[in-house]
Amino acid sequence: MPHVSRINIHPIKALDGFAVAEARVLRGGALEHDREWAIIATASGDIVNGRRTPRVHALRATYDEAVERVTLNGTTFRIGDPSLDAFLSDWFQETVALRHFPQGTPDHLKRMPGPSVVSTATLEQVADWLALSVDEVRRRFRLTIEVGGVPPFWEDQLVRTQHAVDFRAGAVRMSGIEHCARCIVPPRNPETGESTRGFQKRFLTLRRDTLPDWSDRGAFPHFYHLGVLTRASGEGSSIRVGDQVVIEGAGARPSLLAPLRRLRRRLMFRPE
Repeated sequence: MPHVSRINIHPIKALDGFAVAEARVLRGGALEHDREWAIIATASGDIVNGRRTPRVHALRATYDEAVERVTLNGTTFRIGDPSLDAFLSDWFQETVALRHFPQGTPDHLKRMPGPSVVSTATLEQVADWLALSVDEVRRRFRLTIEVGGVPPFWEDQLVRTQHAVDFRAGAVRMSGIEHCARCIVPPRNPETGESTRGFQKRFLTLRRDTLPDWSDRGAFPHFYHLGVLTRASGEGSSIRVGDQVVIEGAGARPSLLAPLRRLRRRLMFRPE
């Protein structure tokens, strides 16, 4: 029986996350506390993440239960306190500030505001391919909702070329919109930032060669994709570990610009 097996929340975008037993859906469809803070470079306004600097990987983050305090490499700060900005500026060797985005960070909302979805079996399969632990694969790909009781790449069927696919997790309704294109971050060791040689090429080849029968091949601009991006509704509802996941059918058609976006990603993609 497909069910929610794990919920991963990342309060500060690009830093470590943690698992929760349940998460409340916000007005825009994101989950409470997920990517609600981002480190912003003052001079450029850019979000500081692993694509921008590998120094992100050497920061270890843990949070208190209320997500009001964060401990970075052994030092605890109240989130939003100026001393945290000073610490981060020193760490990244440029002036940065932690900014609050209650509905999720702008780039996250621009892509798809709902939580990303992957099956736990998918993470296990990728771990086997690349001789990594499941936890390390989880930290490299940073997906939000994991589905248990299903085979690897079960989530592929949530995306179709011609239409969105509606499904629900407990009381929360979602639509699968796009497969999640990956960047330069997953090949890196999440502790050291060191790139794993051959990671992207091996992943891409095996992903293409083992694509399940239920996958819509035309929905992939290329095969360096893992997980599904969604839209979600049901403000105030909660997703809980153990909730049944049910596919309900085709949803609303995606934007007419979707084929152009897929073509753009195909043209821009270059294997490392």
